[in-house]
Amino acid sequence: MCVLMARPYCMRELGQVLGLAKSSLTGLVDRSAQRGLVRRAQTLEDGRMVRVELTPEGARLAEEFYAETCRRVEALASGLDDTGRATLADLLGRLVEENEVPEVFLPREKEASASPDR
Repeated sequence: MCVLMARPYCMRELGQVLGLAKSSLTGLVDRSAQRGLVRRAQTLEDGRMVRVELTPEGARLAEEFYAETCRRVEALASGLDDTGRATLADLLGRLVEENEVPEVFLPREKEASASPDR
């Protein structure tokens, strides 16, 4: 789920990123909230808008998922030399760009600047 994110998303925006209808998204967010992974909060700009943000438990789980994903991706390319890794990175980057894959994880240096004021 894209709620493995560095910042909160409004429900509409989250639905667009995930490609889900409002009814499907509501169920997904409800189940995640019941598990204590996300919470809903009204935005400061518009009290009618709801944003979804990670709870501390959700952030912990997202960090574990991120670390494990990085470990597994690194292991996939372990048999390649530097040239092979560069070629793979280039090809994967092109696939992501050409297919407009949404960012699920921000690069570490962007995480701090993406955190909203609370």
